[in-house]
Amino acid sequence: MGKRSTNGSGCYRPYKYGGYEYRLQHGYKQNGKPNILTTLGKTKTECREKMKKKLEQITSIPLSIEDCSKITLTELCYKHLNEHLSEKDRLKGKSADRREGTIRNQIEKYPIGKLQVAAVTFQDVNRHIEGLINDSGLSLSSIEKAFDVINSAYNWAISQQMLMVNPCNPIKDKLKHRFSNLEDKHSTDSDIIVLSDEEIEKLKSEAAKLDERGKPIYQYGPGTLFILATALRSGEYCALRLSDWDREAHTISITKTRGISKDRNAKDGEPVYTARENIVKNNHARELVLSEEAEKLLKEICKNSGATNPDDYVQINSEGKPTEPSRFGTDINKIYKNAGLGKDVSGVHILRRTYATIAHENGASTLDIAAYLGDDEKTVIKHYIATRKRIRVGNQTRNVVPLPKHRLEK
Repeated sequence: MGKRSTNGSGCYRPYKYGGYEYRLQHGYKQNGKPNILTTLGKTKTECREKMKKKLEQITSIPLSIEDCSKITLTELCYKHLNEHLSEKDRLKGKSADRREGTIRNQIEKYPIGKLQVAAVTFQDVNRHIEGLINDSGLSLSSIEKAFDVINSAYNWAISQQMLMVNPCNPIKDKLKHRFSNLEDKHSTDSDIIVLSDEEIEKLKSEAAKLDERGKPIYQYGPGTLFILATALRSGEYCALRLSDWDREAHTISITKTRGISKDRNAKDGEPVYTARENIVKNNHARELVLSEEAEKLLKEICKNSGATNPDDYVQINSEGKPTEPSRFGTDINKIYKNAGLGKDVSGVHILRRTYATIAHENGASTLDIAAYLGDDEKTVIKHYIATRKRIRVGNQTRNVVPLPKHRLEK
């Protein structure tokens, strides 16, 4: 029996004439049995390289209507993804990773993923989506993404004259309303979690702690407070360089975001993830005026990191390299925990929501808040501004709606 490679990416076995045979499942045959591809090579790396080329050839060849109708839905979705990956600047790294993850986790693993493209009906699609909805472990956005991937794959195949019919069309409007109702129900049943005044004070006290040498105990402590004061996304903060800070104008320019995504040009067959920087979306790029508190924190962060040259990153990790958002988020959670904040306080986004809610309570318009956060007004109203406040009554924490404040016209 062959030895399986890591991450479930096929198996190797010694070839009788020397070297290895590499076997990898790629979809299913018409009879429902797994479709197994094989390559031969002197080394495992050579086998993987040949398999990569074989897969690229399979997915890049346009299919006739007859041939396309026989491949599985999973294969169609991967074919659509590979087509977009071949187009320059079509997909950002994280977007490609998200779509690939959707295919792998919300389509390929389910019965609908094994169906031939022509055999899929709108009832199959509807049944699949309802099944995902009943899976309490999935977010609504993940379910919507699964439908979008299926629908887009069919539309693409039709545009390439490889198919004639999209089974998603008869239920597209129905599912749109279904998703909208579920989102409204979720918004009604749940609160927008923000930090209370008491929690803000606890966070500031913990994040600002110094050791006996006067150095921050938490490497990302000042950065945590800086995000609370500016509402930056973690990727935007991690991409911030000294040149983005205009000391005379007291502003910072937010033009890039940093994150980890799969390196799809890696020669090795195993997944390789690397740090990448991308230009932020058009409505996210902005130049922000800094408050006195924010600028003071930025000076402290640069002093701690030793940033002196324009290209130096403002925030670095313990190895002196740029910080990644995932690492930053993990360390922020440690600060939350040590500050004694609740279990529902986690991640960087709660700082953006807290900023938006405080700004709104102080009389700022939702349009101005959205511009500062780099988001659209509708999203800010729906997902960032909390209308209920957390108060402590005895040993219980309650979410209550406070008395409306009357804002005086200037």
